[in-house]
Amino acid sequence: MTPRFRLLAALLAAASMAATATASVAPVASTARPLLPSHGDAAQPDADAFDALATRLERGALTAAAPEQARDQLARLRRLLPPGDPRRDLRYRYLACGAAPGDAEATIALATRGIADARALEDAHAQVRFLYCRADARASVAPPDQTLGDWEAGLAMSRANRDWRLVADGLVGRGYMRSLDGEHARALNDFLTAQQLYRTTGHDALARENALNLGIAYRRMGDLEEARTHVQQALDEATRGDDWGTRFNALLQLGYLYEDLGQLSRAQQSYEQALNLAPREQARAQAGAARLALAGVLIARGHHATALEALDQAERELAGTSDTGRSGLLRMRRGLALAGLGRNDDALREYEAAERLIRQQDNERYLAMLLPARAEALEASGQPDRALAEYRRFVQLEGTLLDGSARQRATAMRHRFDARRRELDTQRLLADTELQRQELDALVRARRWQWLALTLGAVLVLVLAARLLRQQLRTRRLRSLASTDALTGVANRRAIDHAGNTLFAAARDGDTAMSVLMLDIDRFKQVNDVHGHLAGDEVLRRVVAACQGALRNSDRLGRFGGEEFVAVLPGTEAAPAAQVAERLRLAVQAIDLDDVAPGLRATASVGLATLRADDGGFNALVERADRALYRAKAGGRNRVERDNPPG
Repeated sequence: MTPRFRLLAALLAAASMAATATASVAPVASTARPLLPSHGDAAQPDADAFDALATRLERGALTAAAPEQARDQLARLRRLLPPGDPRRDLRYRYLACGAAPGDAEATIALATRGIADARALEDAHAQVRFLYCRADARASVAPPDQTLGDWEAGLAMSRANRDWRLVADGLVGRGYMRSLDGEHARALNDFLTAQQLYRTTGHDALARENALNLGIAYRRMGDLEEARTHVQQALDEATRGDDWGTRFNALLQLGYLYEDLGQLSRAQQSYEQALNLAPREQARAQAGAARLALAGVLIARGHHATALEALDQAERELAGTSDTGRSGLLRMRRGLALAGLGRNDDALREYEAAERLIRQQDNERYLAMLLPARAEALEASGQPDRALAEYRRFVQLEGTLLDGSARQRATAMRHRFDARRRELDTQRLLADTELQRQELDALVRARRWQWLALTLGAVLVLVLAARLLRQQLRTRRLRSLASTDALTGVANRRAIDHAGNTLFAAARDGDTAMSVLMLDIDRFKQVNDVHGHLAGDEVLRRVVAACQGALRNSDRLGRFGGEEFVAVLPGTEAAPAAQVAERLRLAVQAIDLDDVAPGLRATASVGLATLRADDGGFNALVERADRALYRAKAGGRNRVERDNPPG
């Protein structure tokens, strides 16, 4: 199967695989480097060779390959299939499922037959694969909420069988549907859980692709720095791993990020690099997508005639492919190029066509881009009343999008905290699954007396491991008690001082940046006085949980005393540290405390100090952050203040 959630490159690569979706597949010549040695052109049925190639394709090599490579490998897999082998036939069929371009109904029918055949053979793994294939095909002809049934059914079966790779695939598919439906925070939660499962089960190629999903989700929520981290990671790993599909899409997403940051020359460079990866006829759709993105930058840089030429070529390349979701964007950008050349009447006709297509796709982001452009064209053509109406529509829509984005970011913070909390549970389940698999293999291979000996040995090992684990837990608990605040679970003052001094020394030795945040809960004494100390303790615990969800993995948080907390941000300059401080403030402000006391709310003031050459130690940073905190308090609370520079 080549699911839609495997990113645009994987979906478009499937368009060149149509010949492999039927029972007889003709060999296709290719000069591309094969995924596995071909041992000659005339491959014969071979069960072992079939299993080796199928395993490689299932682990991500199929979606990582360039289009002609993927087509060749599926054709080779078909030739290796032993006749009269129904289980391997199922395996080939679900790998090739979805290979017919633009024919969703045929794919749905193929997947439905595959589900029935897999159920008859009691092959749960194949049944889940066909469910995912059918869900992906339905996504191109039905709204996202009508495809979730197959994703949920496949997820339930995969969890019941403890097939964590398929659980991760289902989470990515469901996340893609949620993202299409505008639920970016819930989609991000699915992607984060899937990423953890891919990494812990050793599916690095799939983790590379999913890192790009994470970057896209963060970008759509406006967290551009976090988005760039994941997209750059996906690009670097795809380049090292020769992953064509992920590399292509990462370059596109990097270009989108540079556009959002206003770095147009770097965006153009990324799009041109993506375009250079798709020069072949089999990659026309990918080339069209890259050229459409490039045209947007050309328009922004004032090269309107060149942009029109690029748009015409992109339209030819996208024609006849399964990528119909870009038609509204293409017409809108053609209108922008025409308006830039002073052809406002022609531009308005393109804008009208673009709005019809965008409304069919229910894409509010594109509509928010279209409205001000059309307003400018109306104003330039002497229609100020209509232009004003368009501006008003834009202001209203932009407000709705901003409100939704803020809610999505707050929800995403909670999901990230929950994902970290579930990490230990997932690792335990994976360990249990691996232990059960090893025990089953041992029982099948061993003779009766060997089984008894191994069982006794396993019991002894478990007893010893349990005793060792108990001792380690006891030691760890004692260490934790000495360095952890008993109420909130974060580092106490002694521990955060020790960590801060260590990071301060490392920053001095490495000549790197470092920042410190001092956070104080506003009017906390009133909470204790009005609602009692038990309510105050609960507020402290929830504030800490919210802050941990908003901080990065490398940041350290500790309780300095009372309602004051210190966050140490290694390797962080003043500007990104201010962004982290603002996330902390917003996370505290978003805490729901109605179950503690109706109407109770919490806010926090934050002081920020960044390492200077004249700082004598960690305490100097803390003192400056503390002074900034008092300015925040004096300035009205619930705000972030930076330490004044020297002099």
